[in-house]
Amino acid sequence: MNHTEELIKEVIGLLIGMAIFVMGIRFSQKRQRLLKNGRRAKATVIELVQDDQPIKSSVYYPVLQFITAEKVIITKQYRVRV
Repeated sequence: MNHTEELIKEVIGLLIGMAIFVMGIRFSQKRQRLLKNGRRAKATVIELVQDDQPIKSSVYYPVLQFITAEKVIITKQYRVRV
């Protein structure tokens, strides 16, 4: 392998590392903003919806329901599988 190829690999590795670092900073900022400005609410799992993707094992998404401070009932499917 010549010097140019090694340099290209190092630059690509550096760029990937910088991209991961920037994504980490943005995630941290989003989390801090949520902790500062967000409101807590207790939710209830009202349903488990099975993923319709054809895979070997069953995967479910919980459907959550909570009431806001303004007394509005919110029902949302959680994006993380269980």
